[in-house]
Amino acid sequence: MPTKPAPHSYHWCQVALHWLVAVLVAAQYATGGSIGRTHDAVAHGLKAEPSDLILHAIHNRVGMVIFGLVLIRLVLRLLIGVPNPPGNAADWRSRCARAVHWGFYVILIAQASTGAIASYLFWPVGRVHVAFSNILLALIALHASAALWHVFVLRDGILNRMLALHGDRTAASLVANSRSVDRPIPVNRMNESAH
Repeated sequence: MPTKPAPHSYHWCQVALHWLVAVLVAAQYATGGSIGRTHDAVAHGLKAEPSDLILHAIHNRVGMVIFGLVLIRLVLRLLIGVPNPPGNAADWRSRCARAVHWGFYVILIAQASTGAIASYLFWPVGRVHVAFSNILLALIALHASAALWHVFVLRDGILNRMLALHGDRTAASLVANSRSVDRPIPVNRMNESAH
């Protein structure tokens, strides 16, 4: 069965889900401290602060939403595909990019799963959940650093594939523009610049 070619850019649904999950993950880090405070209060026979109970509930619900959104992203990745990394697919940077992207799927699903288990079934799994949150932070730092490298050092327009909701049209023009350095300037453009 022949494989379909990789798209030139991410589908607008993939872009929207990427940024939505990013915002929700940031919310998880902002609300995560309430979990320990709530459980510590209960363990010491105290009543948890009402604000911590609200943040705890938000953290749990948002974790479930992230789980669902990551599964949708995974299905879209398998159905629609994703753009190839720039350059040689066998290049170490391309392999690292793929590993980080798949790492996000694995760690986000593991985060949500261990969080649900710790909250509703077996609290000691919370230690694994916290360890996964540190791994997720490392992946985020690596991913953001690579994005900044593409923007400021390589200047290849790769970040625009995840910033625009315009689909293939935008990415195709980015690819064409990034390759224009390697091509000679057409005669008609040379004449335009002379005027």
